[in-house]
Amino acid sequence: MKWPKVPLPKVAIINPRRPRDIKLRDDDPITFVPMPAVSEVTASIEIAEIRPYSEVKKGYTYFEENDVLFAKITPCMENGKSAIATGLCNGVGFGSTEFHVLRAKDNLLIPRFLHYFIRQPSFRNAAKSRMRGAAGQQRVPIDFLDGVVLPLPPLSEQRRIVEILDQADALRKKRAEADAKAARILPALFYKMFGDPTTNPRGWTIKPLSEHGARVRYGLGQPPKGKPHGLPLIRATNISRGTISSENMLFVDPNDVPRSRNAILSAGEVLVVRSGAYTGDVAQVTEEWEGAVAYNVSIQSGQK
Repeated sequence: MKWPKVPLPKVAIINPRRPRDIKLRDDDPITFVPMPAVSEVTASIEIAEIRPYSEVKKGYTYFEENDVLFAKITPCMENGKSAIATGLCNGVGFGSTEFHVLRAKDNLLIPRFLHYFIRQPSFRNAAKSRMRGAAGQQRVPIDFLDGVVLPLPPLSEQRRIVEILDQADALRKKRAEADAKAARILPALFYKMFGDPTTNPRGWTIKPLSEHGARVRYGLGQPPKGKPHGLPLIRATNISRGTISSENMLFVDPNDVPRSRNAILSAGEVLVVRSGAYTGDVAQVTEEWEGAVAYNVSIQSGQK
């Protein structure tokens, strides 16, 4: 079934203004949402604060119950920081100025449907291509949101779609929780079995990796131009909790990959992020990612 496509401003208010006649006293408790309170894993507000209205009424972003928060600054936007504002004290909240606020219009759009729409990798990739500003401080401009077009099913169909996506999201969250638990348990088991590797309390013999049958090489230092199809380009942002994620994956033309860099991956190899905010994160290459290209990571493998 083909649904009509409509401009986002037709079905949602973008960055709605705070009402002038808001009935709040300075000492009324208000929900405050800093950027770290929003989880990119669960796409929800996990640790909101409660502050008096007098502290937040100036200089922060205003929103109301069921508004959608969308992080506009890098890397929070690319990482998927977004949430639906619910359970707000006195029905309103304030938060980081790095949020765009989207308010679904009644009888046209369901907030959860809107939230799922902006969580799509394709949406975030489009937003990234329109970012403005200096490196490290780039933001999604409001005119990008003004130009967004989305499919608009009937409300009954939106509810059905949301119900299906809620079930899938619940499974995704359980997997994320299991991964997080494993990330906590595995290091503890390693320490229990072998001791702290930095102090070596058990006196294990220390040798270079090369003497243990491993060799280290490096991925691409400069990424080739991204393509819509081709070889997956695994970057530091694709490595998390010991696994490789396909979220925000870029692709490259095989002809653009210098053979001299030896950056093509084989199953069983271990990737180590060697610089930037994700330094030290590791993941093993599974058969799914064999033949992919590594960028800005070290590659450790058995000697051949």
